[in-house]
Amino acid sequence: MRTCTVEECERIHVAKKLCSIHYMRFKRNGTFKTEHPQESLNVRFHKQYIIESETDCWIWTGSSTKHQGYGVIKDKCKTKLAHRVSWELHNGPIPDGLNACHHCDTPACVNSDHLFLGTQKDNMHDAVKKGRVNGKHLIGENNNNVKITWEKVKEIRGSNKKGMSERKLAKEHGVDRKTIHEVCTHQTWKLVPAIRAYFEGRV
Repeated sequence: MRTCTVEECERIHVAKKLCSIHYMRFKRNGTFKTEHPQESLNVRFHKQYIIESETDCWIWTGSSTKHQGYGVIKDKCKTKLAHRVSWELHNGPIPDGLNACHHCDTPACVNSDHLFLGTQKDNMHDAVKKGRVNGKHLIGENNNNVKITWEKVKEIRGSNKKGMSERKLAKEHGVDRKTIHEVCTHQTWKLVPAIRAYFEGRV
């Protein structure tokens, strides 16, 4: 796949070996360069957050991801996560294979003092211990609305595989049959591999 020939632009080219943005800029101005030099990443970063006095979180006010709420910022035609940019601005490059994780469990926070480096597995373990997934959603027995625990889930599924009916399991555990059916068919209490391994004591 051919990309734009402008240095560090990775968009697909559409005409004259330029992406749509650089082509329209060239067509309008006779050059694909901006008329005014862009502010540095460091300057733009520090203009896009507010500081919460109670938590000392730096809450990102710029663009963010739709579902998870992580801040994003453009850097040389690339969109980057703002909290990762914060770490790199204050501490240097993030090694391959590591994530910038939040101590504060606030996805929109970009305070480098609230971040730590860890693997995806470290991040999942941290989320489980705090009862959160993606720093936002309560899971499993940490949700006050559930009547069963992870241990009971394993027991229910094991008994069902051995032939115990869903109706009998529902009566035994004090929940409705629909709840048991959803547990046995993995419609609820779903675990990503790292979290499953954590609860099974394999990591």
